[in-house]
Amino acid sequence: MGVGFLLVAQTLAPMAAIAATIQTDLFVYQNGDTVTVTGDGFGPTEVVDLVTTDPAATVVDQGTATTDGAGSLTYQFILSATVPGLYDVTATGKTSGLTASTQFDPQDKTSIDLSFTSPGSYGTAVVMSGLLTDDATNLSVPLGGATVSLATYSNSSCSSGQLLVALGTAPTATSGQNAGRYSFGALPPAGSFFVEADYAGDNTHMKSSSSCLPLTIGPATTTTSAAASASSITPVGQTIVSWTASSNRGVTGKTATGTVTLVKDSGLGTLSCSPASVPVSAAQTTGSGFSFTANTSQHFTCSATSLGSYSYHVHFADSDGNYDGSDSASIPLTVVNASTLTVQNASGTYGGTVTNLLATLSSSGSVSGKTISFSLNGTSVGTATTNSSGVATLPTAGLVGISAGTYTTGVSATFAGDSLLAPASATASLTINPRSVTAVVTANSKAYDGGTTATIANCSLSGVLGADSVTCDTSTASANFVDKNVGNGKTVTVTGLKLAGTAATNYVLSSTSSTTTANITAKSLTVNFTTSNKTYDSTTNASIVGCSLGGVVGTEDVSCVSSAAVAQFANKNVGNAKTVTASGFTLSGSAAGNYSIGTINASSANITQRDLAVTATGLNKLYDGNPTATVTLSTNKLAGDTVSASYTSASFANKNVGIGKTVSVSGITISGAEAGNYNLTNTTASTTANITSKGAVINFTAPTRTYDGITATTITGCSVSGAVTGDDVTCDRSVATATFADKNVGVGKTVTGTGFTLAGADAANYSFTVNTATADISRRDLHVTAVVADKTYDATAYATATLNMDKVSGDAVTAAYSSAMFADKNVGNGKTVTVSGITISGADATNYNLVNTTTTTTANITRKDLTVTTTGIDKTYDATTAATVALATDKLSGDDVTPAYTGSAFADKNVGTGKAVSVSGITISGADAGNYNLTNMTAGTIANIAPHALSVAASGVDKVYDGNASAAVTLSTDKIGGDDVTAHYGSASFADKSVANGKAVSVSGITITGTDAGNYHLTNTTAATTADITARDLHVSALGVNKIYDTTTEATVSLSSDKLGADYVVASSASASFADKNVGMGKAVSVTGISIWGADAANYHLVNTTAATTANITRKDLVVSAHGVDKVYDGNATATVTLSSDKLGSDDVSAASTSASFAKLQLDQHERGDDGEHQSERPDGDCERHRQDLQRERDRHGDVGHRQALR
Repeated sequence: MGVGFLLVAQTLAPMAAIAATIQTDLFVYQNGDTVTVTGDGFGPTEVVDLVTTDPAATVVDQGTATTDGAGSLTYQFILSATVPGLYDVTATGKTSGLTASTQFDPQDKTSIDLSFTSPGSYGTAVVMSGLLTDDATNLSVPLGGATVSLATYSNSSCSSGQLLVALGTAPTATSGQNAGRYSFGALPPAGSFFVEADYAGDNTHMKSSSSCLPLTIGPATTTTSAAASASSITPVGQTIVSWTASSNRGVTGKTATGTVTLVKDSGLGTLSCSPASVPVSAAQTTGSGFSFTANTSQHFTCSATSLGSYSYHVHFADSDGNYDGSDSASIPLTVVNASTLTVQNASGTYGGTVTNLLATLSSSGSVSGKTISFSLNGTSVGTATTNSSGVATLPTAGLVGISAGTYTTGVSATFAGDSLLAPASATASLTINPRSVTAVVTANSKAYDGGTTATIANCSLSGVLGADSVTCDTSTASANFVDKNVGNGKTVTVTGLKLAGTAATNYVLSSTSSTTTANITAKSLTVNFTTSNKTYDSTTNASIVGCSLGGVVGTEDVSCVSSAAVAQFANKNVGNAKTVTASGFTLSGSAAGNYSIGTINASSANITQRDLAVTATGLNKLYDGNPTATVTLSTNKLAGDTVSASYTSASFANKNVGIGKTVSVSGITISGAEAGNYNLTNTTASTTANITSKGAVINFTAPTRTYDGITATTITGCSVSGAVTGDDVTCDRSVATATFADKNVGVGKTVTGTGFTLAGADAANYSFTVNTATADISRRDLHVTAVVADKTYDATAYATATLNMDKVSGDAVTAAYSSAMFADKNVGNGKTVTVSGITISGADATNYNLVNTTTTTTANITRKDLTVTTTGIDKTYDATTAATVALATDKLSGDDVTPAYTGSAFADKNVGTGKAVSVSGITISGADAGNYNLTNMTAGTIANIAPHALSVAASGVDKVYDGNASAAVTLSTDKIGGDDVTAHYGSASFADKSVANGKAVSVSGITITGTDAGNYHLTNTTAATTADITARDLHVSALGVNKIYDTTTEATVSLSSDKLGADYVVASSASASFADKNVGMGKAVSVTGISIWGADAANYHLVNTTAATTANITRKDLVVSAHGVDKVYDGNATATVTLSSDKLGSDDVSAASTSASFAKLQLDQHERGDDGEHQSERPDGDCERHRQDLQRERDRHGDVGHRQALR
C-alpha cells in the first residue's frame, strides 16, 4: 500500500473545512509499471487533476479523475521515470480546490556493458566481463552483489524469442577496485551468434541489458588415425581396420558425437567394409577434449574380390558442428592371388657356403619374376628371382655363425607378396658338417742331459674361423728329439693331440700327431783360476796363472783352456787379497761339443802403493801489510785419479810491494778418493810471486748553496780510508777541484772531486780512488707577470695571456696558466682580466719557487659581426605570394640573440621549385644582442610551392531510358577561391542501361584546364556518382487479324510498340473481342489488359493498357454429309438418305436435299458405304477426290477448323 499524506483543505465559503487524501498502491515501481492512485475527501463527482513532480522539479500532467458520490477516486497512469529519486503525486479538486499529495520511488536506472576476449575455437573459454552500475545520480556507481546472466541469441537484437543457449550467471564484485564488475568464462558451442549480458533488476534497481555483440566460435580440430591388420589380402581374405578419433578441446559435461566411416580413395574394384559407419559418442568429464578408440566390434572389416591396388582412409564427421571433421592418413591395400612356396634341403661345411638354394613358387597367377628371400638358420643370405616355372635359385650362401649340426627348419624361403600374389613362405632341413683344422706344435729347447725326451711348448690350430673358442689339447700328448746330442733345429715328434673349447664340436683334427723342431744346448760347466800380485797402476787389470773345470758328466773328455782369458780386480785401489774375476776361457776334448762354460769362480791377489811427488806455484797478492803468501800445489798422480795436495804455511821474504818475490811452502799433505793408492815423497816446496799496491779511498766534503745555474763548487776537507792500520798514509787536496753532477736544485746531490794525491812513508804501497761527496742546492724564487691581448666578442669571458718571469737567463722554464678570464663576456674597453692557475714547467722548473699563482691585467672586447641567413619553407599552393622562412644566425652557441623579419614573399603565387623568396626588415634582439654588429637587414632564399591537391567530384544528371548506358554529369572541384580551374571528363556511364533510381555512374578521363590549373595536382581522374534512369513511355497499338466465323466475339490481334531499337520488349493482351460474333467487314475490335514483358520491359512505362482496331469476320464453310438408308431391291435407283452438317455449336442451320439415287441397280458391297465414309450428293459420287481438294484448301488458308461446302 502506498504512503499517504493528509492535507488541510482551503477554506471556501460556504463549505466547511474538510480533508482530502491520496495514496499509491506501491511505493517502489519499475519504469513502465502502472501506478494506481486512490483518494477520498474530495467533493462528490468532482473532477480532480493529477500531476507528478520528479526530483528535477519537472511537472507532468497525468490526467484527470472524477470522484464518486462519496468524493473517492481511483486513477491509473503508466510510469515513465527519467530522473532517479522520490516522485510527488498531487491531486487537486477543480471545484473544491482541495489538494492532496503522496510520494513513490521508481527503481534506479542501471546500465551494464559487455566485452570479451578474442574468440577462439570450441572448448577454449571466452572470458566475458563488464561493469554493472547504478545510474540513479548520473554518476554510474558500481553495483555490487548483483547477478548478471549471459546468453546467446540467433538475432542481432538478442530478443528473448531468439534465445539459443543460456551460458550462465556471474556475480558482480561487492568492493575494491573491481566493485560492480563481473567476469565469466563461457564455453559456448561452435557457431556464429550474438551475446548479451542481462541484469534482472530488483525492488530498487531497474533491469538492464548490454549491447548485443556478435561472436563466432570456430569448431575445434580433431585428429583421426587408423591402422590395418594387413596391407595385402587374397580375394577370400580380409583386413581389420582399427581407428581412433580425438580432440584436445572440449567442454566438461558435454558429449562429443559424430560418425566414423571408411572411405575408399582409389582402386578399380569394390572395397566392401562392415560396418558401413560407426556412431561415436564421448562424454567429456573434463574440458580436455575426447579420445575415442574403437573396440573390436567397431573395427572395419574390409575385403575385395577384384585384384589390384586400393587405398582408403577413415573419416570422422562431427554431428553437432562443434568439431571439424578429420581424416586419417591414406592406407594402402593390395588384393592378390593366393600362393604357396616350397624349398629344398641344403648342406655345407661349418663356416663355408651352400650352393644352389632352390625354392619353387606356385599360384594360379603368374609366378615369373618374383623375388624370393632366403635365410639360413634365421639369418638372411640373399634373394633370387623366379623363372617362368616359379623356381628361384640362389647360387651360393654363407654359413658363418651357424654351428655344425642338423637343423630341421634351417633353410627358409619367403615371398613378400606383390600387387598380384599373396605372401608365402617355406622351410627345409639344413646340415652343417664339422670343419677340418690342422694342429701346429712347438717344443721347448733343453740343455744337454744325455737323453731324447722333449717338452711341448705350444699347440695352435690352423683353419679356425674368426674368434671361435677352439684350442689344441696336449694334456695326453708326448714329444721326443730324434737323438740326444746338442744341436739347433732338431726334429721333435708329437703324438696324442686332441681338440678342446666351446666351439670344438664345429671342428675335426686332420691328424692327431705333428712334428716341430727345438734345440739341445750345451751343458754349462764351472771354471776355477789363479792370479798374481801388482803395483797400483790406476787400472783393474790382473794376470791369470792357471784354470780347472767343475760339472763334467762322468768321465767325458773335456778340459779348460786359459790362453785367451782375461782377469780384472774388483777395483783399481791398493789392497791385499782383492777379488779378481775372469772371462774368455774355452773348452777342449772329444766331448767339448756338448758343453759350455757357465760360472767362472773368482780368484784373489794384492795391489801395492805408487810413489807421489808434490810441486808449488805462488799466487800474486795486493799489499796487505804482512808477508803471508798463497800457493797452488800439483802432483804426478795417474790421469783421472782423485788426489789433492794441501799445505799448512806459505810466506814472502817481507811485506813490501815487489815482483818475483821468493815464497817458502811447508806442511804438504795429500787427500782424495785415490790418495790411499799413493806414497807422498815430499812435505815442503819453494816458488815465487808478486805483491801489488793496495787500493785506498779519498773522501771529501762540499758546502750547500742556492740555485745559480752552474755546477762548480768548493772543497771544505778530505781524508783517506782503506789503509792498513798503522801505515803512514794521508790525503793532499792542494790542487783538487769539485763539481755537482748537474746544476739543478736537490738535497744530498752528488759532488765529484779530482786532483787529489797521497802522502806519508807507506804511500808507495797504495793506489787510490776518490769517493763522491753530497751537498744541497735550494730553490730560487720566481715571479710571473701577464700581458693579455684584446679580442673580438666570442660569448665567453675567456682571455688569452702571455706570461713573463725573472728566471735565470737561458734556463728552460715555461710559465702556464689554467684560466684567464675577463670580468664578464660582454664588449668593453680596459676590462680587468684575472689570470689564475699559474704554473711553471720545463727542464729547469724544479729549480724555482713560484712566488705567485695569480696575476691581473687589462684588455678590450670588441663587437662580433653577425650575419642572418634565411631558409625558405616549402608550402602548398594557396593562391598568394606569402612566404614563410626560418632565420638562422652565426651567433655563438648559447647566446640569447633572436633574429626577426617584417616581410617575406615569393616572386609570384604560382607553383614552382627553387622559387626566389625575398626577406626584409631583419633585426636582432635578446640579452646578448649588444655584443653583435648586424651585417644585413635583408636576405634572399628559395623554397618550393607544391601543387595543391585538387579533388574533382561528379553529380549525375538523371535521364529518361534511351537504350544505352551513357550518362551525363556535372563536375565540381575544391579549387581555391576565384582560381581559373575547370574540370572536364572523357566519359560517363551507368553500370548498365536499365531503369533504376540512384544508379552508380562511373566517370573517367577527368582533366583540368585553366590559367591556374598548373598550380593543382589532380588527385583523381575517375569519379563515381549516382543518377536516375526513368522509364520511357511506351505506346502499344493493335492490328486486328481477320477470322472465319466461329460463333464467338473472340478476336486475334497483333501488338506493336514504339520501343527502342533492338530492345527485347513483348506486348501481350489479356483479351481482344469483336463487338458481336456475326460476319462483317471492318468490324470494331476492343483490346484490353495490355501488358509488356521481356528483358528490357522494366525500362518502359506502358502508357495504354487498352487499344482499338478493326478486322473482318468471314463466312464459315459448311460441309453437309449424307448417310444412305439401306433398302430391299425394288427395281429402281431411288435412294433415301439422312443429312448432317458441321455447323458450329447450337447454331440454327438445317440441311435438305432434292434427290438421292443409287448409281446402279446392282448390289455392290464396295459401294454400300459400310466403311463409314460420308457420300456426296453429287451423282458421280466422287467424294474422295473432293475431300483431297478440301484438305489442300485448308492447308492454303490456315487451320481454321472449317471445310468447304460440297458442291
